[in-house]
Amino acid sequence: YYKQDAKVYASDINEHYIHWWNYFKDDNETESLLMFYENCTKSNQLKEHYYELRKLYNLTKSSIILFTLSYMSMNNLIRFNKAGEFNAAFDLTMHFAKIDKVKEYINNFKPYMENVSFKNCSYMDIKDDILLASQHSEVFCFFFLPYEGKKYKNIYQQNVYSKQEFESFLFDINKKNIKYMV
Repeated sequence: YYKQDAKVYASDINEHYIHWWNYFKDDNETESLLMFYENCTKSNQLKEHYYELRKLYNLTKSSIILFTLSYMSMNNLIRFNKAGEFNAAFDLTMHFAKIDKVKEYINNFKPYMENVSFKNCSYMDIKDDILLASQHSEVFCFFFLPYEGKKYKNIYQQNVYSKQEFESFLFDINKKNIKYMV
């Protein structure tokens, strides 16, 4: 679903994701992001370099480093442990994208981000914004949700999350013809 004039909301309580998306969205940062990525992927010791970058990211929380790590990690995974540290493993197959593919991806994807508002909050914190915006234009919402089950213990479980409340919220916005994706 995408319409040029739709208001789009994406929210997550994990600030790392939201900072990353806002950095990625910023046109002024594209060239520095690409140069950093290209320099990092030229190393002769990529695996060692990756783990050094991962340590540096966990100290600085730099979005440019997180972008690079996401492309070099197994399955392009962005994953954090309970302590909030990035901990995805290096892609041993080294099938991460070459710089020309990354440029193509960014150039193709950026126009779709123009109307996206990335918010570091729970879905309940932007409910009123969503309902208000839906009175004046089409609205689309994308929600990142916590993993469920005993196996997953992560940042989301530090906050109250009720599956029933969330399903009720989705039912309510669906009645107002607000499009969403989970």
